[in-house]
Amino acid sequence: MYFSLIISLIIFLLIAVKQWLPKKIKIWNIMAFGAAINLITGQLSISEALHYIDWNIIFYLTGIFFITASIYESGCSQSLSNFITRFNSFPIALLCYMVFLFCTTLLFTNDASAIIGVPLAIAISRKYDKSLNLILLSLCATITISSVTSPIGNPQNILVATDPFLNNAWSSFFHSLFMPTLLCLIFSFFWFYFLMDRTSQSIKSNHQTLEKTQYKRKYLPNILISCSIFVVFIVIKISYSHSQNIFLSYGFISMFAAIPLFLQKESHKTMFQKLDWETIIFFISMFIVTGAVLKSNVLSSLLGNNVNQLGQSNIVAAFSFIGSQIFSNVPMVDIYLNLLEQKSQHALMLLAAMSTIAGNLFLISAASNVIVLQQAEKYTGRQAFTFWSFFFVNLPITIFSSICLYLLI
Repeated sequence: MYFSLIISLIIFLLIAVKQWLPKKIKIWNIMAFGAAINLITGQLSISEALHYIDWNIIFYLTGIFFITASIYESGCSQSLSNFITRFNSFPIALLCYMVFLFCTTLLFTNDASAIIGVPLAIAISRKYDKSLNLILLSLCATITISSVTSPIGNPQNILVATDPFLNNAWSSFFHSLFMPTLLCLIFSFFWFYFLMDRTSQSIKSNHQTLEKTQYKRKYLPNILISCSIFVVFIVIKISYSHSQNIFLSYGFISMFAAIPLFLQKESHKTMFQKLDWETIIFFISMFIVTGAVLKSNVLSSLLGNNVNQLGQSNIVAAFSFIGSQIFSNVPMVDIYLNLLEQKSQHALMLLAAMSTIAGNLFLISAASNVIVLQQAEKYTGRQAFTFWSFFFVNLPITIFSSICLYLLI
């Protein structure tokens, strides 16, 4: 029963010590290795693995990656970095950066903000001679916290928002979570400013830089159309989530919104070359690994006699936070929703908030963290931050945010 859980723990440990492993070994290699072991040892059959992979999330992320890659290719990142870095004051620039991330996360999820935010972090680091590692860590923390208050801020929130119990997801999320989220963001801003004010360490990229890219401004109309389609359909999806007459999966919406980007000649090859295939493989492997753990029924063993008490605040908070570290937040929320018999708005909001804020504890606690790390490696040619630097820098934010959300929801 516990073999698949042991494999998950080994993956966790390997990622924790990745900085001492050969440089050629990437995080996605480790996760893919774990998935392969589960398949080879018979923890999952091929058909079961395909079943446990959440293809809706995979297609959703693929479409998002297409859109964000086009945003970078069009030069929007350069324009945004020019706007943010035009201030002489670093605190103002950092504040603008975090506000921008908050807004993009509300509309396009934390995974999209992770991709858009990395080039901006590099530009800010160069302009103000600040540690790129800390700016990237502030990116991870900001998009995780910002995603708490939006029903489309992250995949696990989307699962909660579409639960039949919630009549109005937008109202429920903003009414319950906006003020606690705002307090957490304020604390995060001052914490990172305190750290960055005492360090200076800009980075010189070995790879493609913002200044050297040949931007394709003609893509802008198509990008605007894609973003508009995405936002409109997502809003329709959330607003009519309980209607049987409207069926729109998030994967379909994301891929459909990306279609205008392929209408430009010469863009097809570039689009597929720029797609973050490593992150896609990481996600597919992660679903196989967590699927093996779920099949083992170890979750029921861990819950024990608490199955009938899943609606209690302390159980929701503790298990959603700890379970997100073991099973990953998306499958954990999906299973919890199926096990939760007596639902309430308070329990659902606490589930969404604690499973999301758990992403600030460890590097692999949230997919957006992995996306930031791999995007940064692509632009800089080296590992941006380590597992343990992520943990120690974000630990105060995680503690404050967890207490704040638990007490104020």
